[in-house]
Amino acid sequence: MGLSNKKPSIFISHSSKDMTIARAVRNLLEDRSHFVGFFGWLQQMDDPEIEAFLDAEIRMHTWLVLIETENAHNSLWVQFEIERAKQYGKVIYTLDAQRFVSRAETTRIDMELDAELRHCVKKLSIGFRIFLSHTRPDAAFAAALHDDLTRDGFEVYDFDLNPPPAEVWQETLKEAIHEVAESG
Repeated sequence: MGLSNKKPSIFISHSSKDMTIARAVRNLLEDRSHFVGFFGWLQQMDDPEIEAFLDAEIRMHTWLVLIETENAHNSLWVQFEIERAKQYGKVIYTLDAQRFVSRAETTRIDMELDAELRHCVKKLSIGFRIFLSHTRPDAAFAAALHDDLTRDGFEVYDFDLNPPPAEVWQETLKEAIHEVAESG
């Protein structure tokens, strides 16, 4: 049994001053087959419209990925998004992006090609995948945990839900662990 095809939907929270970084993160996550909500045009709306729109988006998405910079820390809308995500019990992942701000603003290099940013996004994306390992006596607990994790948007591989034939068991186990650890 491979990983479930269910991917979490991700809302990217960022300061409008960090648009270059946020776009690159969005593109890199989409390249890894994640569904991403990303908005950079909200300045054309008034505050009540923005609040209602952001509230609806945060409720709709599984997770919030915060592009954490000093700009984000000082943004009232980013703080609003974080509070709403907490209010709705959403998982919040933080990508420490302050080190990318000067590169994005001064050199306008293609952030998607930035090796360090690529590594950060890959590491974040792989963290969404889980190989569930447990003993036979813990099978009932593991099944409930599998359901909870899947419902929360994680990609879960549980070898015992669909065990392979005995003759390929060990090879299949190694492939499953490799799939979870290396792809995403």
